[in-house]
Amino acid sequence: MVKKHDAFPGPGPGRASKTSLDDFGGDTNRRVSLNGPIRALSRPSPCSESSSGTGDLQALLANYLRWHRVENHSPLTVRDYQDELGVFLRSLEKRGHSLKAEEVTPLDVMVFLEELRNKGHAPATLKRTYGNLLAWFNWMVRWDFLSGNPVRKVCRPKEPKVKKGFLAPEHIQRILALCPQGQFQGARRRAMFLLLLTTGMRLMELAGLKLKDLDWEGRLIRVMGKGSKERVVPFHREAQHAMWRYLTYRRDDHPCVWVTEERRPMGYYGVQQDLHRIFARAGLRGQLKDAVHIFRRTWAVNALRQGMGLKFVQVIGGWESVQVLEGYVRALEADDALDAFKEFDPYFDAYRRSR
Repeated sequence: MVKKHDAFPGPGPGRASKTSLDDFGGDTNRRVSLNGPIRALSRPSPCSESSSGTGDLQALLANYLRWHRVENHSPLTVRDYQDELGVFLRSLEKRGHSLKAEEVTPLDVMVFLEELRNKGHAPATLKRTYGNLLAWFNWMVRWDFLSGNPVRKVCRPKEPKVKKGFLAPEHIQRILALCPQGQFQGARRRAMFLLLLTTGMRLMELAGLKLKDLDWEGRLIRVMGKGSKERVVPFHREAQHAMWRYLTYRRDDHPCVWVTEERRPMGYYGVQQDLHRIFARAGLRGQLKDAVHIFRRTWAVNALRQGMGLKFVQVIGGWESVQVLEGYVRALEADDALDAFKEFDPYFDAYRRSR
């Protein structure tokens, strides 16, 4: 997912907006310096209501989403922005706010976050929502719709540091036992799980696979990752066998890898729901909150345990920085230390000398 804080955020994939490109606004005599096709936008915005270029929040949200689409950011990223920022606008509207950008205050942001907390949203959700708001208002400042960002005056919600889980061998056995290859659905699920476990790919990368991306002879898979960045990952023999078995059931012309029993493309949410169903049937849903992403962490940790260099894991896994992997390394070292301590008896020597 695209970074939602300090990276220059703005309009992208999501549902098509009725707002025209004229709504971008800005000084026609000043060239806006941005990467990509957005440089072509130079006409003034009718939503501007003052010399500072502020305007209606709903129109600004439409433009912000359009900016993301122009920048070719992930459709899932844009949909997240659209959903969460839409909730913020509805909250303001219920409280009688004018929905003018220049009238949003730090108190409005604090009240909204408190509403989410009172509704039982997790600290991680509050932190992500805060980041989305911060990114949106940063965009307004950079586009001269606002002179300052009211979100910056609000402290970022704290998220407790909870140790991330990994799949144990018994978890994997339990899952695969529910994926019999003698039927279409079981063969499909087995191929999905083994691909996740042996490649470290993200859910959106798995869901977006096309048949042409599979290199059977070279045992490689071409993956389209975050930010439309393509990379190649190894096609493990076990995953290859499972994929071949699944494809023997296919009698259709769809270019995508994953189809339903009715031979219709599953799409991102179809794949996600299918995987979650198996986790629930395996009795793991409560234990493993981030049910799908745990495969990615498990793959990374297993690769590190087997001596693969941190940089290699980063490249194959498609991480932009090693910071996340370093966190996995710390968790790995903590687990190894606990395992070693189980064999350690601090009283043994003293007991032996006392005999």
